[in-house]
Amino acid sequence: MEQEIFNEEFNKMFKWFTNESTPSQLKFELDVYKKLLNFFVMGNSYYFIMNHNSLTFEVVSKEVEDVLGYTPHQFEFEFVNSKLHPDDRSWFLAFGLKIIEFFSQLPIEKLKKYKLRYDMRYKKSNGEYARILYQGIMIE
Repeated sequence: MEQEIFNEEFNKMFKWFTNESTPSQLKFELDVYKKLLNFFVMGNSYYFIMNHNSLTFEVVSKEVEDVLGYTPHQFEFEFVNSKLHPDDRSWFLAFGLKIIEFFSQLPIEKLKKYKLRYDMRYKKSNGEYARILYQGIMIE
């Protein structure tokens, strides 16, 4: 799938989230989460907090450099989407639409009870592709 078409469809898909009110600022202790993350995760990993309303990353861990070779500052939606393997783009959009379809039928109080898991290939800074397992939960 061409990058331009992917970007258009991606933006259409995420408009669903803008129907919600703007989330309040997240307040938590990152050190506690880092300790928990290091305890449960095997292998190289990184984490981020994504704001679906504004399509921005509020936090990106420095470990993204170890995994993909990019700085946390580079980690923005358009940049990350451009690194998705071309053969995975249509699958990603189809999966994203199914996620939205499923979540839109749930009451708000149940949204935090689900965990998403899927994997995709992302281009690393050295030009190689890495298979990345995404695991996500809604925290607000």
